[in-house]
Amino acid sequence: MRRLNDKEILKAIRTGDNESVLSNLYKDVLPHIKKYIISNSGSYEDAKDIFQDTVVIFYNQVKLNRFDERKEIGAFMYSVARNLWINKAKRDNKLVNTAEFDDSEEEGMDVLADMITAEKAKAIEDLMERVGEECKKLLMYTIYDKVSLKEIAVKMGYSSDQVVKTYSYRCRQKLFNLVKDNSYIISLFKQ
Repeated sequence: MRRLNDKEILKAIRTGDNESVLSNLYKDVLPHIKKYIISNSGSYEDAKDIFQDTVVIFYNQVKLNRFDERKEIGAFMYSVARNLWINKAKRDNKLVNTAEFDDSEEEGMDVLADMITAEKAKAIEDLMERVGEECKKLLMYTIYDKVSLKEIAVKMGYSSDQVVKTYSYRCRQKLFNLVKDNSYIISLFKQ
């Protein structure tokens, strides 16, 4: 399979020709990411995981028309992978050489921050759906809107503010247990 240039890669992503794109990215980008991660306390498995996350971020940027086509794809992906690895290494208490950071990587960090923020928002939304409609409404009133217990009792048809307090506690416990049992959520919010 022939090597695609950046414009061809972007066009292939937009038309759904993922096989040729992935083949090119594995040949051209993965070796650079692998070299960086292995030389910074990582393993080959770490490099593959970070590369896959980087590909997902890159694809999302292209699909959402947020990828700046003036940027080189390889440099963009390296920057995103580097930032992902630095964040993971910090969480895992591994040493990483960050001295080679330069201004061209700031965009990669902005993209990563946007992706992490969106990922956190989606995770919160998923958790709120899993606690059930009544708990979701109650938690929104108590946590986000800071509505008084008496007002919540009236709005939700509870007999007293004590009943609201009891249900609120149960809903918070339900949410806590969902978070506690989900290592992905815990790692996401440690970032």
